Amino acid sequence: MSANYTVKVSSINYKDVGVADSQAGTSITDIQSGLQITQDDPTTTTVEGELTDQPLMETDVLGKLTITFDIAGIDPQIAEDLSGGTYDATNKKFIPASTATQILKKFKITFADGFEDMIIYNGKVTCKFDGTDLKTNPLKLNVKIVALVHATYGFYEFGLTGVTRTTW
Repeated sequence: MSANYTVKVSSINYKDVGVADSQAGTSITDIQSGLQITQDDPTTTTVEGELTDQPLMETDVLGKLTITFDIAGIDPQIAEDLSGGTYDATNKKFIPASTATQILKKFKITFADGFEDMIIYNGKVTCKFDGTDLKTNPLKLNVKIVALVHATYGFYEFGLTGVTRTTW
């Protein structure tokens, strides 16, 4: 197997957790430069021995995987899906959520080179609006996705180059 240099996200789609079908899901467009995929360092807990200077045992916990990006061109329907707000298409208005909501979605991140894609089967989504410098940047929707455990599929997986998923 050869080394895999994965660069450049070419698309991000989402759908409801548990939906495995051939539908592409909803595409997120107008993502501003700066998307990040990071995983926290693992943590180790050591149980020290009383009768010896050596540890009795150690346990490790994997660090959480987080994806963050900004949507510069805000689609009200996508804002509703990812933030828990309400889009009223009849009256042409978007009402942000008034309380923190638990939004869980499945995500497919497709890459231009390297791995074909990355699937997060159970992504916890939190969003906020950011307009810190409206003279030089548009109002943005900051999106944060944390990969949670899915009972069947685990945290996430990468598809290898040359394999096209018919369902996800």
